[in-house]
Amino acid sequence: MRTPPHCAPDTGASAYVGDDWLLYVDAAGDYTCSEMAAPCVLLGEPGQSVRVQDAHGHTLACAPAVLHAAGSASTSSQRDIGTAFLYWDPLSPAGRALTRLCATQRVQPWDETALPAWEPDWFDALRYGSADRDAVIAWVARMRSALLARAPATDADWRLRAVAALLRQDLSCRLSVGQLADRAHWSPEHLRKAFREAAGMSLSRYQMWSRLHRLIDAEGTDLRHAGAVFNAEASLLEAGFYDASHGCRAVRRYFGLTAGATLQPGIRRASCRG
Repeated sequence: MRTPPHCAPDTGASAYVGDDWLLYVDAAGDYTCSEMAAPCVLLGEPGQSVRVQDAHGHTLACAPAVLHAAGSASTSSQRDIGTAFLYWDPLSPAGRALTRLCATQRVQPWDETALPAWEPDWFDALRYGSADRDAVIAWVARMRSALLARAPATDADWRLRAVAALLRQDLSCRLSVGQLADRAHWSPEHLRKAFREAAGMSLSRYQMWSRLHRLIDAEGTDLRHAGAVFNAEASLLEAGFYDASHGCRAVRRYFGLTAGATLQPGIRRASCRG
């Protein structure tokens, strides 16, 4: 487990990254608007329900956990409630299960009884970065099982997984759709259709998810302080962003961080890969 940098004790924001998931926990409750980069479970602070609304102020869901399809957007009016974003790789079994659950209703509530060990002590351990690595992995595994119990899903076709692997290696978009299609032995049109059906998103959107996953997993990444994160242009370029401005906009768009939130101290990070 990587040792995160020192942060002020009242920051209460941490990120954990696994092979096919990303967990971002924020106790500040300043989540205001976000477009989901991948299939996501948005969890409210234990004992609270998170209310999400559309751009017109209409309530979409109010529950301890809210399921989001990739690309869905929502706003929370409850800024004093901590939140956790649990993203899944769209081609993983859990990601595909979440996509199936949100096929007809892109944002929907999830009953608290389905949440494994979502308790105040556990939330505090996650947000302050004191959670044991193996405990985080085990908790994510239980979340995965809970999703698969509701919507069983198998691994995506090996050809799509091969294309996804190429996309993760080619985050700067050097490969053409034709070159990707050659790896799958499909036509470009068939690849686009098959990928969207399996992942619930386009090839380019999947590449954005891969960039964010790599950015948060990178040593020294700090999502909550613009001066600390986005001046580290090497980290952003390594993650595949065109430049620092592009990376800054992506973080605001997909994590809902406001200008005020970016002035706070940095988050803790832990790698839970393998």
